[in-house]
Amino acid sequence: MSELNTYDELSPLKEETQFEYIKRICANKAALGLTWSSVAEILNEALGLNYTRHWYYKNFYKGTFDLRASEKTSCEGNCGNCG
Repeated sequence: MSELNTYDELSPLKEETQFEYIKRICANKAALGLTWSSVAEILNEALGLNYTRHWYYKNFYKGTFDLRASEKTSCEGNCGNCG
């Protein structure tokens, strides 16, 4: 992670829902100097989740985040998009 990433930028805001937090981090991924792998690591740690980088990538671009979904897909790094 770059030096520009502060704790405040990567932490959930008090008024944010889980959905809003995930959406904010994903939307600002490039500005924060993050990869999809680091997005998954940060969000999973902060929210106690266990989703793959592909799950965050796919759901961000689809505009859906179903945190209740039991199936956690993994691209195994082969999708060419979430790496």
